[in-house]
Amino acid sequence: MPKQRSKKQRVQAAFNITKLHANWRKQNHLGDDLELENIDPRQIEIELLQRDTDRQKLRAERNAQKLRNKTKEAERAERMRDILREENRSFTPCFF
Repeated sequence: MPKQRSKKQRVQAAFNITKLHANWRKQNHLGDDLELENIDPRQIEIELLQRDTDRQKLRAERNAQKLRNKTKEAERAERMRDILREENRSFTPCFF
């Protein structure tokens, strides 16, 4: 499995991809995008950090939901055990 890229490498890769896209648009005469020409690496870094933060928030929400579900299941199982214990205590076998 490849090693994870550092933050600096991710920013550089995103910067290179946008530059390649701008060059491709020029070669194919799709118009000049000044926004793609004047790319600010800090803005790309901010966007990458924001994306990572959003992913972490989603992961935390999913993990919290899983934990809530597990506690609900555990409570449900405990109630069922209590009910079965009570039924077993009150049960008196009849021998004919």
